[in-house]
Amino acid sequence: MAGQHYLDVAEYHINKVNNDNNNNNNDNNNTEMEIEVAYRAWNYHRTITFLASIDLVVLLLYGGFINPIFGLFVLFPIFGIYGAKTFRKGCTIVYLLYVTFQLAFYVWLGIVAVSGFFIFYLISFFIHLWIAKIVCTFYLDLNSLSPATISSLRDGVLIPQVMNVVVW
Repeated sequence: MAGQHYLDVAEYHINKVNNDNNNNNNDNNNTEMEIEVAYRAWNYHRTITFLASIDLVVLLLYGGFINPIFGLFVLFPIFGIYGAKTFRKGCTIVYLLYVTFQLAFYVWLGIVAVSGFFIFYLISFFIHLWIAKIVCTFYLDLNSLSPATISSLRDGVLIPQVMNVVVW
């Protein structure tokens, strides 16, 4: 019963936002789909923030101690963290492009790698493929949400009762 209460509260906020914008759409299925996508985006934003934070720490350690040139790549996880926390499409696409570049880099390394490191590059490729899937799904969810719903997510109005870190 408590879960239904939160669904009703979220539906109320989305209907209120739609009525304020003169979008008098009484289709409950559309509203429920928007709520589900908003909740999924909320959960994905937590996951991306976590993964980009790990990426940031690894780049700082690697860039600070081993190769300072890699310190420049620190900006990309910062874009990912900021884009996920504020539900910004532009920052999210920059982080998605960075993860895609990493995928291509691991493919290249896997092709030219010394045989002892091939397994490492293969594992890294699949981890980054998983991260790219999560970031891409988050970006597509943001594109399907209305600006008013994204604003409600930023303001913390549409927070699901159960918050999950999404792994797939």
